[in-house]
Amino acid sequence: MIGASNFLSIMMQAKFYKQNKKGFTLIELIVGMGIFSMVMLSVTGIFQQVVNVQRKAIGAHNVQESLRYVLEMMSKEIRTAERNFDTCVDIPSGQIYNVDNGTLYLKNQYNECVAYFLENNRLKIARDGVTLFVTPDEVFIDYLNFYHKTVGQEAVTITIGIRTLDISSSGSSLTAQTTISSRYYLEDKIL
Repeated sequence: MIGASNFLSIMMQAKFYKQNKKGFTLIELIVGMGIFSMVMLSVTGIFQQVVNVQRKAIGAHNVQESLRYVLEMMSKEIRTAERNFDTCVDIPSGQIYNVDNGTLYLKNQYNECVAYFLENNRLKIARDGVTLFVTPDEVFIDYLNFYHKTVGQEAVTITIGIRTLDISSSGSSLTAQTTISSRYYLEDKIL
């Protein structure tokens, strides 16, 4: 039989043992921190991927908007260009367009001599001696080619490669080709 003093001693030891069980052991802390670290690394990786996808989408949007603007502006002027009769020195008399050394020359509907060309990998336009950049600083034009079709109805084919200046994985690039025909056919306007 257990005496009263032995019983009290066993109970005190059990009570002391229960009080110490309220904390975590070192192994439990290490396992918990490991699981927390793995969850945080996964969340950080997913967040980084979302940020990269967003950057790529913004870059693609900038490239598309710049390309759309450039092609709309050029196509309007190319389509409505008029036949040159000794007004513009870079266009032979009687011609609508002239392509020389990567530059497209035309006379627009307002009787202005116009040239489209690349300078420092940006599209530049010159109208009666006033030159302005058309594309923003954030985009880079790799190439711009003009091809002048002179047989039948005159037309200009444009090929362009454009990209964002960001060369990392979030950069974006596009290539495009379009042919724009003149509203002039022989000597008459096509309306």
